[in-house]
Amino acid sequence: MAASSWFRLLSFLMVLVALAGCGTRADTERTDPYANLFKGVKYVGSKKCAACHTEIYDAFLQSEMGRSMSVLDEASLIERFPQKQAVYEPNKNFLYEMYKRDGKFYQREYRLDKTGTLVHERSVGAEYVMGSGNNLRMYFRYENGMLYELPLTWYSHSTKWDMSPGFRDFNNLRFRRFASVRCLMCHNAIAEERPNANDRYDMPLPLGIGCERCHGPGEKHVREMTNTPPGTDLLTIVNPRKLPHEQQLDICQQCHLQAKAWAPYQEAKVT
Repeated sequence: MAASSWFRLLSFLMVLVALAGCGTRADTERTDPYANLFKGVKYVGSKKCAACHTEIYDAFLQSEMGRSMSVLDEASLIERFPQKQAVYEPNKNFLYEMYKRDGKFYQREYRLDKTGTLVHERSVGAEYVMGSGNNLRMYFRYENGMLYELPLTWYSHSTKWDMSPGFRDFNNLRFRRFASVRCLMCHNAIAEERPNANDRYDMPLPLGIGCERCHGPGEKHVREMTNTPPGTDLLTIVNPRKLPHEQQLDICQQCHLQAKAWAPYQEAKVT
């Protein structure tokens, strides 16, 4: 076959390949790089999203993720007070209880000798609560830029107080277990870490998992859409609905990797 014929055949095949790809890839499967994933794009906080996405923002605040972290106050209580019985931790031989006084909340650690005499006592304030309450609620204090987890947790499914996750397994860290950036990245919105110190955060702390946890940093999207006609799609922020299913799961599995599931249980009736 002549060279010109080969060239025409090759050109024809290239056109067919190009046409075959036109219109076959659904909008939900496009893989274009999103501009907000480039280096240097900053997080701006969920309140910036509320200006344009008010209904979505308000609904999200009521979700489990939107309620993942909050200030501990009387209005949000689901726990049982007063605590009926102190929780005993045998590794360090301490007893723990949570109580409220004058509108504030505290966790008390104490030890009794063989005669029942109090030989040690320490109380620490509980300022923040982590967890929506659908599963559990953990408590934290803020000190010198760090968040410290307190020993007691309220477990909603069993409606009881018990040691916080990991405290029995790691020999009871008492009041010294701090929340690292890796902890907060899944349990709360992106916190501003101090530039010259690890795991220290400036106030005010963001409260609740935010929009940018799944959509990525919003600085470029807010700036571009503020100056762009409605309906224009500049791919300035990740929209999980438009990702392939595998990539949607990738977003979820940044945090949801624990092999646990809750299922309702009801006693069978014998007839």
